Amino acid sequence: MIFWNLIAGAANLFLLIFCFHLFFSNRGNRLFNRLLMLSFLARVGQDVIFMLINSRMLTDYPYLIKMLAPVSFLAPACFFLYIRSFVNSEIQLRKQDFWHFVIPILILIETIYTLFFSGIDSRIVAREAMEKGLFFTEVKNGLFPVYYYYFGRHALFLGYLLLSWREFANSEIVKRREDKERKWMFAILIPTSLAHITSISLFISHWASEIPIVHSLIPVIITTKYLTLLGFIIYMVHQPSLLYNYLLLRGPGLNYPLSNPFEREGLAVSEPGKEDQELCGEKVIRKSKISEEYGQIYIEAICTYMEKERPFLNSNFQMLDLAKDLAIPSHHCSYVINNVLGKNFRDWVNAYRVQFFIDVYPSKSSSMTVDGIAFESGFASVSTFYRAFKKETGLMPLTFFKGSEQIS
Repeated sequence: MIFWNLIAGAANLFLLIFCFHLFFSNRGNRLFNRLLMLSFLARVGQDVIFMLINSRMLTDYPYLIKMLAPVSFLAPACFFLYIRSFVNSEIQLRKQDFWHFVIPILILIETIYTLFFSGIDSRIVAREAMEKGLFFTEVKNGLFPVYYYYFGRHALFLGYLLLSWREFANSEIVKRREDKERKWMFAILIPTSLAHITSISLFISHWASEIPIVHSLIPVIITTKYLTLLGFIIYMVHQPSLLYNYLLLRGPGLNYPLSNPFEREGLAVSEPGKEDQELCGEKVIRKSKISEEYGQIYIEAICTYMEKERPFLNSNFQMLDLAKDLAIPSHHCSYVINNVLGKNFRDWVNAYRVQFFIDVYPSKSSSMTVDGIAFESGFASVSTFYRAFKKETGLMPLTFFKGSEQIS
């Protein structure tokens, strides 16, 4: 029991981190990012119930079984809509898509009624769930016994899972070879399908647990279920192009370039291999094989992007955003900024912000404060602004502009 809880806890901790990033990410399609987040969150909720049953603590949190039901019934539709929107490059839901939320809304209404008006004792439900297992408890936890909701959720998920595979199979993505979008679809469809199969297998095993060979398979099935989730997380961590482009930053329907645009011009820059890394104390420093020609191309692309798009006005602008929008490996961006331009990323971005402040201050100083213009220039705090301004100009803002007036 402790071993299963350990695996489930570790896997779901990482899954919660992914959910956190999907919810707060400012990049990509936020609506569809949150649909995927709800799918992950439902999985976390189910595993929390499993861990509480294993640790005999479900009676301490008896309301969780019912409270998580609406999310569990919402997750299948969210997962399908995410897959469909991704493969079809959609950017918003269709009007008819709201029919997918009818069942979850009904379950939500039924949950509110059960928790506040039905008089059902959730502790009795939790106690029987620990004794008989969540699959077989016959105590009513709403209009029906608990297992009705369990089977209903699995039936719903199975139907939506089949629809998701059909959408993927009929899309253009499945026909492409070595395509990142295709790899991303496999990365979420396969683990989700395996997790669902193991859940169904677990029920069958409990139902036929009197057969010795079947009973002995239960630990194997449970371990497989959570190792599948852990394997997905480990795979994503080792696939940064998928992790940042799809799970953390990118959303469906937003066709950001995923390959280096310079490859189309015959100027591909290869990723450094193991031989391009060396240990320096406790840090790993990558040697970047960028020739002078490539470096100049990168500088022109980066500077043009900064001047025209002005991404530095966003106080959350990071190296990953620069690399992603230009489809340049992040370590190449870092190398060019540090070694060619001679600044670290933070100072380099702040220099653009300071210059923007200098350009707009004369026209805005009559209607805005120095601090207000600083925030508008992309600085996240006043202290950072004054420190950056002094570093770039050698003077404080008001002193700088007084000197400018005297010169003019």
